[in-house]
Amino acid sequence: MAKKAFTHIMVLVDGSRQSFRAAEEAIRLAREVGARVTAMAVIDTETLKNLLTYRILATQEMSDFQVELETSARQYLDRVRTMALDEKVPAEQVLVKGPYHTSVLSQQKHLEADLVVIGAFQSSQATRDLLARELQKIADMVPCPVLMVK
Repeated sequence: MAKKAFTHIMVLVDGSRQSFRAAEEAIRLAREVGARVTAMAVIDTETLKNLLTYRILATQEMSDFQVELETSARQYLDRVRTMALDEKVPAEQVLVKGPYHTSVLSQQKHLEADLVVIGAFQSSQATRDLLARELQKIADMVPCPVLMVK
């Protein structure tokens, strides 16, 4: 019997249109190949620390901002989980705090995800956009296949 193409698909969700498109494709693919999906969101504490260090945010503002980010991330994850369950695809959700790309790499390894799905970005964005830069690092460093969805 042939081995399944993918058994565990991890999709990164950040609230952008592209990340929800990526979630739709991850769920579609998971349904077709009989895989499960983990929706993952990251609270990038490294960037938050930099905002505090450079006095862009005060301590209380940073705390409030982090709470808002967590609330939004949980809503995004719930939305993707609902999308998956509507398609009868087993789904989990993970919210982690830490440096973006290292958190993703660590979770991919921990979950043993054999495909990472991300929303598309333009390579020219990676020089000036923090999230695009982090996604580029993930695409470069993750040991399993990466599917980028436009």
